[in-house]
Amino acid sequence: MVSGKRLSPLPREPRRANLRRAYFDCRHGQLHVRTGFPGGGGFDEGTTAILLHDAAGSSRDWAAWLPVLGQDRSLYAPDLPGHGESDGTAGMDSAVEAVLDLCADLRLRQVLLLAHGSGTEVARRVAAARDGLVRSVVEVLAGDELTAVVARLAAAG
Repeated sequence: MVSGKRLSPLPREPRRANLRRAYFDCRHGQLHVRTGFPGGGGFDEGTTAILLHDAAGSSRDWAAWLPVLGQDRSLYAPDLPGHGESDGTAGMDSAVEAVLDLCADLRLRQVLLLAHGSGTEVARRVAAARDGLVRSVVEVLAGDELTAVVARLAAAG
């Protein structure tokens, strides 16, 4: 028999991001992508974010940040073509095309782009290429702390 007393709510633990790696097809071959999704099931609280690395980097540059950034939104950090474990030739046009292909493959209607270094130019070109796809571009500067970036990402959506 259940008593009429109300139970006190369980303390809420911070959700952990579920981290994975995957490959997606794009017009430049296989695109390697690190992913992060909120733990605990349910819907994401924030807009899906795509993390774009600098010209000399790869998705590995974001690896330490994915567990924190993925607590409330889905994340995709691709190795742009010619970088990391992705096929293709490095270049601005191929990077833009790969991001657009990834968004189309995932059927994303709107995304945030979190970008570092030359990834910022890729983000701007993606925003210009498909009207309405990019909600906001959040630039990460050298020396930015994770807490400041989390706050800017939250403010962007």
